Amino acid sequence: MPEALLGGRWVPFVPYPCDCPQSARFRERAEEDEARRRVRVPSRFEGSGAGSFADVIRSGRGVYLHGPVGTGKTASAYATAEELSAEGWRVEVTSLGKLRSELDDTWGTSETQAALFGRLAGCDLLVLDDLGKEAPTEATVSMLYRVVNDRYERRRAVMATSNYPRARLAERIRRGTDAETATAIASRLIEMTESVEMGGEDRRLKC
Repeated sequence: MPEALLGGRWVPFVPYPCDCPQSARFRERAEEDEARRRVRVPSRFEGSGAGSFADVIRSGRGVYLHGPVGTGKTASAYATAEELSAEGWRVEVTSLGKLRSELDDTWGTSETQAALFGRLAGCDLLVLDDLGKEAPTEATVSMLYRVVNDRYERRRAVMATSNYPRARLAERIRRGTDAETATAIASRLIEMTESVEMGGEDRRLKC
């Protein structure tokens, strides 16, 4: 079966749909891949009543949600991701911890790292959860810069959540890593996003 380069990896490609077994298997695989791409809201956020910022994303701007722990930032990010995913947007949700884990899983190979970069840079909406919470590695910051810079240049939407306002983001990211790269990431996110402060008490403590 012929292949095409998509998102940094080679995938089966059927140029002319037909009724042959190969084409049927390709369609089934494509449907399975599409189902996997749909954002699934973690059960702990279901029925949370969190607000969606999808209208802001549709307008071409990103969103940066910040505020104390437990004020619904991640729940709102998932609500937004789920709404846009249901409309056909390709959405990826990650964090620095998850990004670090995925980089470790690539074993440093250029092919798998290219696939990871292509997935995060090429989606319609990238959600970066809990920015500034974990101290990143140099490899994590390097990949984060590449992804954010690519999305900045191509004007692709980013939604971020953090316990810290954008003015403090650079200092949180650069712990133990390159300060210049951390500043460049924060600077691009400031320009790409609308800052939204979420206040109130920790909702988890009320459960």
